[in-house]
Amino acid sequence: MIKPNFRLAHVDDLAYLTEMINQAYRSNTGQSWTNEAAIVDGLRISQAQLQESMRQPNFEIWVLEGKLQNPLRILGCIGLTKNLNSLEIGSFCVDPFLQNMGLGKALLNFAERYVEQNYSEIKVLDMHVLNVRSELIAFYERCGYTRTLNIENYPIDANVGVPLVDLHLVHLQKKIGSLTA
Repeated sequence: MIKPNFRLAHVDDLAYLTEMINQAYRSNTGQSWTNEAAIVDGLRISQAQLQESMRQPNFEIWVLEGKLQNPLRILGCIGLTKNLNSLEIGSFCVDPFLQNMGLGKALLNFAERYVEQNYSEIKVLDMHVLNVRSELIAFYERCGYTRTLNIENYPIDANVGVPLVDLHLVHLQKKIGSLTA
């Protein structure tokens, strides 16, 4: 079992995080069930995009570190973007070779507890998921997130890849009061 350690990402982590996020979402490696290679072409995120996000005062990216053997290394990450009364979860992934081990759930649970303990003004957690990712939507629903009626177009202008199929974003939400311990 991996003993998790959570910390804020550093600028030194940018290259590794960018590679891990793109590998988890856009390549067919490891045991990734988050893979979007058949539905979106191109990078999920560039190092410049991640670096720009990290410069924003309302954004934090947390990493999950652990020792598989040696040394301590990054196993996953989760991004938190604070808005007025809500917080959006994104840039969320686990190394594709380490998926299906409970690390994603550990990261999400950490993020939820962290928000609840540190941002009393935040009442809602938001996330957007590709409509065709039914297994991912089901995972979030098992974690207490519910679909709203909000649907957004795929963000072509955000330079996060080009859809290979008809895509839109499904909005999921979880009220802070419903967070699990």
